[in-house]
Amino acid sequence: MNIIGFIEQIDAADVRGWAYCPDAVDAHLEITISLDELIIGAGPASEAREDLRSLGFGDGDHGFTIPFEIVINPRDLDHIEVTATAPDGEIVRLRRVKGEVVVAQAPPQPSPEPLVTFPMPVSDTQPTPVFVLGAARSGTSAMAQGLLKCGHYEGFEEGHYLWMIRRFLSTIHTYYEDNGEDALPDRFTLLSRVPPRYMTSAVRAVFVASMSQLYPQGRWIDKTPRPEMIEASPLMQELWPQARFIFMKRRALENVSSRLTKFPTISFRDHCKDWSRSMKAWLLVRDLMGGAAMEVEQLATAREPERTANEVGAFLDLPEFAIRRLATSFASDRPERTTATFAPVMQIDKMGWTDQQIVQFRKICGPMMAAYGYGYTEAYFAGPMRAVTTSQIAG
Repeated sequence: MNIIGFIEQIDAADVRGWAYCPDAVDAHLEITISLDELIIGAGPASEAREDLRSLGFGDGDHGFTIPFEIVINPRDLDHIEVTATAPDGEIVRLRRVKGEVVVAQAPPQPSPEPLVTFPMPVSDTQPTPVFVLGAARSGTSAMAQGLLKCGHYEGFEEGHYLWMIRRFLSTIHTYYEDNGEDALPDRFTLLSRVPPRYMTSAVRAVFVASMSQLYPQGRWIDKTPRPEMIEASPLMQELWPQARFIFMKRRALENVSSRLTKFPTISFRDHCKDWSRSMKAWLLVRDLMGGAAMEVEQLATAREPERTANEVGAFLDLPEFAIRRLATSFASDRPERTTATFAPVMQIDKMGWTDQQIVQFRKICGPMMAAYGYGYTEAYFAGPMRAVTTSQIAG
């Protein structure tokens, strides 16, 4: 079928024109408007117009004014395509009128300036929280419970909340990488006006605000015994610059043995890997913490509670009454104890492990055992090389 018609005007709100089929004078052609293959408007050419009637185009009811279904960027007006569909399905692209009729352009709209940072604090210099770090079964429970009982801090015996921030920040980073082109400052997209810095500052602000609401007095503890929290400790220091960090250490022999008793459904290999990862994570971050961090041996907490309490108290600047309570807690409380003998020191060939497990243990835990100066006998720490005889090495 033959179709005639034109686009007479395009502005920021709609498209106007007419379309007529001489082979079907009573038909009202379907008009479709698209932008980059996306349909943004449609409707029939059925408006009555005297100029069309006077030209002999049927009864003249073949005009159209079709609004856009979405907001259009003025820069995209020249890329809009208008088609008319005849009763037999034929589709014809309509051209714009040339001559005295000019395509109307909407006045340019100012683009909003990109956001910078979220309008809430992304750190808090007032609170003095304490983060109890370490591998599971390394004395973190004894330290956390002692601090809670000393009367100076609020908190829970388990945290498992704050390291979630790393998941959010990682997701934001990945999202902007995946949509990199649309996030460029010169792109006319909403994403380009909300840069990653704004989103990351918003996430940080949420976590800072949540802890401020939970603990308005500013003295709280967080104990989350997992390697992810150790890895997140520099970030925690950025959020709370006055924070202190206590890393609980325990030799892998005793740690893995305790884990196997407490969590028997987890494999020997996985217990070894988790201990090793936690200890390695601390080696990677502890120098970044400066004087805000201290290390405490689980064995010292158990066997020398008063001395350990004094050292922790001095590190945290605790009042005397709090230090006394901390020492009492270390001496009398035995949270989650898994052995009949209190704070035993073990020897690798007396653990009851198979030869395969011992080989696996040495392979996975060996590097961190050496890094922390641990031995494999009841001596706990490795002896200096000059104290080891040739026969012992050969054996």
